[in-house]
Order: sequence, then C-alpha cells, then structure tokens
Amino acid sequence: MGHRDKTGGMWNRNRRVTSRRLRSVLNAVAALVASAALLGVLGFGFGTIPALGPALDPGRGSWTSASGGQPAGSQTLRVPGLAGVPPYAGVTIVVTLLLAALQARAGAWLARALLPRGWRRTAPPVAR
Repeated sequence: MGHRDKTGGMWNRNRRVTSRRLRSVLNAVAALVASAALLGVLGFGFGTIPALGPALDPGRGSWTSASGGQPAGSQTLRVPGLAGVPPYAGVTIVVTLLLAALQARAGAWLARALLPRGWRRTAPPVAR
C-alpha cells in the first residue's frame, strides 16, 4: 500500500491523476515525434528510401504521367453492362429487407431478455 496522509489517501489519488496526465502528455509527444519523422523521411528521403515530395508535386511527378500531362476535363463514359436495372435487383432488395426484419426481431428479443423481469410486463405508473 502507498503512503496515507491525514487527508485519507488524497495524496495517492493526486499522484495517480498526475501520472495519468504525464502519460497522456508523453503519448502526445511521442505521436508528434513519430509523425514528424515519418513526414521527413517520406518528404525528403533517407538512404534507400526515395523522396515522395517531388513525385506528388502538382504539375510534376505522377501528375504529368496521368493522361499525358493534360488537365482533367469532363467526359461521358458509356458502359453497356451498367445500363438499366439488372433483372435480379428485386430479389436483392427483398432479401435485404428480410434480413433487416430478422435483425430487428433478434434485437428486440435480446433487449427483452436483458431487461429485468418485472419491468417488461408492467406499465410505468401513471401520475394522478
């Protein structure tokens, strides 16, 4: 057991709260350091790891290889397989609705099983 002072253990409680805060601050600092290191390595490269910064720079890198370096524009795509509603769409909708009803019924049964016995059979008292 820890040290108990005249306040009945408040010293230990404050010590636990302080250690939790310290742990939270250390976790945040560690996350920031790891993020900065990862951004530095990926942005500037390190050893055999190439720098990704120039590759993702707009107007250079992977952007120039996409569509021959032309800016994105509007166009219409026609895909015959996606035209209209497939013949089995109604079956899919019915099966989905049946599964939803089954899940709702199972949820109601589970909620009823978890409630206290007296609560589920009696109505709440009416104020008069």
